[in-house]
Amino acid sequence: MLKVARQQIKIKGKLSRLLALKRRLAGLLDNFGLDDADLITPVDLKIEQLSQQLLRNSLSENRERDNFKQALFDCADLPRALVQARISLGWSQSEFGRYTGMSKQQVSAYEKNYYSSISLRRFLRVANIVQQAISNQSIREVKQEWPDSTKEIKTSR
Repeated sequence: MLKVARQQIKIKGKLSRLLALKRRLAGLLDNFGLDDADLITPVDLKIEQLSQQLLRNSLSENRERDNFKQALFDCADLPRALVQARISLGWSQSEFGRYTGMSKQQVSAYEKNYYSSISLRRFLRVANIVQQAISNQSIREVKQEWPDSTKEIKTSR
């Protein structure tokens, strides 16, 4: 986002200078009674290019900002997602504690407060364990549903 903001500042500066140049050029042409659009057309084209670039950068910056907001929103939902994942995996708090190296009481306390007091290191470890369990469960489900799809394919020579 910072890079785009810097680009925006540079483009706005160039655009401002070009607009000032166009006004001066138009004034000079008017002073001399000339009507030479050939001199102003390249400036107009460059102004149009910079305006379009400014618009594209602005859209890109808005997209980045929206992605960042979504990422923050997703992070806020992580604790609730961990609780739901544990339940969907069919794990009790005791089982979850065994898998993550915590006591049932610790799991219960963390879940009660939606992991607000957990350290980042432990939170990442717990999230990784849940992610692996979900991944492994998905693989087991595929093997159960499509047993032939997981067999090694042998090619004939």
